[in-house]
Amino acid sequence: MTGEAWTRAAALAAPCTAAMAAFWILGKGATPAQALYDVPISFPFFVLAWELLLGGRGGLFYAAAWVPGLGVLYARVVLHPAGTIDFPVSGHAAWCVLMAAHAWRRRAPRWVSGAVVTVALEALAFKLAWRAWLDALLGVAAGIALAAVLLASTRPSPGPHPFLRQ
Repeated sequence: MTGEAWTRAAALAAPCTAAMAAFWILGKGATPAQALYDVPISFPFFVLAWELLLGGRGGLFYAAAWVPGLGVLYARVVLHPAGTIDFPVSGHAAWCVLMAAHAWRRRAPRWVSGAVVTVALEALAFKLAWRAWLDALLGVAAGIALAAVLLASTRPSPGPHPFLRQ
């Protein structure tokens, strides 16, 4: 995708992120710490999701990793808090690894990868503060598995890579 297409994906992701913030704060009554933890990951998530929808090329193969990733997200966000299941896998850790692989494979601009890294560092800081190392480690393991599926089922996007000099 071109830089303009990534900018368009970001423009579409911004209101989605704002809606997510409103949902967490107004709908779920999240504390500021919960909102600070849960909302930032939605921006790179929505940028990559919109990029897949707008980019067209090979998007179906990315579903091989995104669909199980959404299962992890559903288990962590819906089933785990409700007490339906005990699911000690950090959705943030899993999705940060998956989104990093996605951004790498799609040759995303540096600002997209930077957003993913920023969210990963933020999630790590919260996991440190909450002493939730097992969740984080299991999340990274799940993310590595999802990233392996993504990398095995897709081909690199054409063109120069923003991180590698030609």
